[in-house]
Order: sequence, then C-alpha cells, then structure tokens
Amino acid sequence: MLKSKEKCRNRGLLMLGYMHRGRKIIRKQKKKNKKKKKHEFRDDDLLDHRPYKNDRRVPERHRAVKRSTPVDVIECEPSAKRRRGGEVELSNILEKIVDHLRGETQISLLFLKPVTRKDAPDYLEIIRCPMDLGTIRDKVRKMEYKNRHEFRHDVAQIQLNAHIYNDERHPHIPPLADSLMELGDYLLDESAELLAEAEDAIEH
Repeated sequence: MLKSKEKCRNRGLLMLGYMHRGRKIIRKQKKKNKKKKKHEFRDDDLLDHRPYKNDRRVPERHRAVKRSTPVDVIECEPSAKRRRGGEVELSNILEKIVDHLRGETQISLLFLKPVTRKDAPDYLEIIRCPMDLGTIRDKVRKMEYKNRHEFRHDVAQIQLNAHIYNDERHPHIPPLADSLMELGDYLLDESAELLAEAEDAIEH
C-alpha cells in the first residue's frame, strides 16, 4: 500500500513539474511577442507603393498613359470619322459623274480605256501623262481624289492629250475631247454644293 501511494505521489509531482514548465514557456513566448517592435505607418509608406506578388495596381509611370489614351481617342475620333465620311461622299459623287461621262459614248467612246501600242505605236513617246476615263474611275473608287479640282485635272488631261496627239493626225478627235470636258464641267457645277460639303469634311 505504501509503495503504491508513493508512486501516485511521484506521478503527481511530475505532472505539476510539466505544467510549471509549460507555463514558463508560454510566459517567455508572450514576453518575446511584446518585445517585437510593431511597424509604425508613416507618410513614406503611403508614397512608396512597392509591388507585391498579388498587387494588381497600375504603376504610377503607366497611369498617365492609361488615363490619357481614352481622352485622346474621344477627341480624335469625330474628326477622323468626319474626314472618312467626306472621302466616301466625294467618291460617290465623282463616281456618278464619271459614269455619266462614260455613258455618253458618242463623245467618250475613244476615251474609255488607255491607248495601246496597237492603237498608236508612238503614242507613249509623244504623250507623257496618258489618261482615260477607266483610270479616272479606278482612282475614284480608291478614293484618291481629295477634291473636285484633282478630278477635273485628269479629265482635262484627256482633253489636252487628244489635242497634242490628234490635232494634225485625226482632227475629228479633239472636238470630242472638248465636248467631254464641257460635259464634265457641267456635271461638276451641278453637284457643286454636295461637293463643297464633302470637301469641307475632308479638310476639317
């Protein structure tokens, strides 16, 4: 009986010892935690945004670009659309005029296509700037003309070439070119207001 009582007492003392050690460890850990210096937030911390792994904020140097781009697009877009609309409108008007000229075959038949070497072997030796209604129509469709004056210049080139090459060779051809030019001027004057609106949109 005495031995068993001593064993129980010894076990109790061991348990008390373990508990006492555990409490000491906990106290030490608490003291260490208290001693750790807490980070004090300063104004510098707010200014210095350091990139973190999951930080998706935009760096300061890129913010101005991201903010300015939409504004620039909004400012430039209306004028670009207006210019493009003017080019399309001008092209539509000029295409109607050139189609009208091509349709008047009694005066335009000889000017519908480029002059070939088969038609006139020495033509390109004499005429430095060949022009025809087919080429003009292609330029209209590609929107190469920015105003009516450029278009008229090419029609006038047909007239000039006809005179240079045919005045002495084929005297009946230059009057046809003159009639073509006269009809072209009439059609341009008839569409003057629409042409002016389209040109204004292109220029501004």
